[in-house]
Amino acid sequence: MVPPARVLRVGAPVVALLNVTRDTKIQVRLHASLPALQRRLPHPWVVASSAQGPHAGANLIAVFSEVLLRQDAGGRPAPDAVDLSATFLIPTVHAGTQDPAAFILRALTANPDAVPGRYRVATLASAWHARARVGEGQHTTVTDEILLHAVDGGVELRLEYDAGVPVRIQWSTTVRSVADPRLARTYRSDALVDVVHSEPAGIARARDVRLNVADPPLRDLFDGTERVVSIAAVPWFYREEFTLD
Repeated sequence: MVPPARVLRVGAPVVALLNVTRDTKIQVRLHASLPALQRRLPHPWVVASSAQGPHAGANLIAVFSEVLLRQDAGGRPAPDAVDLSATFLIPTVHAGTQDPAAFILRALTANPDAVPGRYRVATLASAWHARARVGEGQHTTVTDEILLHAVDGGVELRLEYDAGVPVRIQWSTTVRSVADPRLARTYRSDALVDVVHSEPAGIARARDVRLNVADPPLRDLFDGTERVVSIAAVPWFYREEFTLD
């Protein structure tokens, strides 16, 4: 039996469940050119770098996701039920209200049904992913390689790290699109997060990190001046996506 669609009331108005996603992620937080980021945002939104913690100073997020299952509001597999993607987001704050939001800037996806996607910024890419976990006792080394190549460029990530004890984090996020700032969603997320590299926190369990972004729309953000601030492995991620009216 298909469960009924959920409706969540957050004050007012009522917001409706759109989909539920279960996946694994690697989140790479970077510091990139502030002017290049800001000119992509509509007024009155401004770039909001992480102020403290292991991601302090980051103003751009690259999220590599392997979707294991995405279901629609009725519990059925969504058109993009499985996917491999790289998504780039800008953390922001509204200059007037101080409300935070993450603006989706660009996405490369292996699933044709995810193009142009809910945020109208996704392009189709060929995808390749390899993951290896080698362990002895309680020590595990993980190697991830992800390649997404579109017609005119692509994104590559290679990462080797020693797995640690993850932290369970639950949070809510408002997500908007640079293609249409009126297009907004609310995410309620629950995840296990293992920060394997952090300049601010002095965490150095990642080795052989290679991030190559050769995507023309992102060229000015990856011009050689960007730097990696932190890397988090997310072996388990659960998200509910709601409308935001």
